[in-house]
Amino acid sequence: MLSIADTAAVLGHACWLEARCFELLGGWVSVIAEPEIKLLVARHSRHHGWHVELLGEVLPSTRDHDPHRLVAPADARWVAAVDLVGGDATTPTLERLAGLYQALLPRLVVGHVAALDATSPVSDGPVARRLRMVIEDERADLAEGLAALEAFPGAGVDRAADRRAVVEAALPPR
Repeated sequence: MLSIADTAAVLGHACWLEARCFELLGGWVSVIAEPEIKLLVARHSRHHGWHVELLGEVLPSTRDHDPHRLVAPADARWVAAVDLVGGDATTPTLERLAGLYQALLPRLVVGHVAALDATSPVSDGPVARRLRMVIEDERADLAEGLAALEAFPGAGVDRAADRRAVVEAALPPR
């Protein structure tokens, strides 16, 4: 079971990561050329924004816990990994999608599931309900993103695998 300080840290990190995914995918809309991928990332960006709202509503707010200060990465390596997924102006769409849907989002889901598993049915009902909604939403988006990646035109399997490996290596250990 999570203490209030643990809940604050876990939810603060989750809000930070969801907010970064919201920003990242929203930023891709203007640089991705493929119309169906552009629509996919725009939709998924909005989902991440909604997750920030949902989880932000249950951030602890006590004398010792300021919700605004809680929203932060759990480890500095998360910042670098998210930046790596984002790429730069020359990063191909295939590599962006591989970093996101094959490396970053699976880890995000694992983190949310671990947080849900650590909740108490007695004291963490609102947190658990929101985490269940976010996890269900993330899993659906992940499946949709992986399907789009598999259907991506052109040969880029090796580039996608390389990008996935690079992003996974940048993520903090579990």
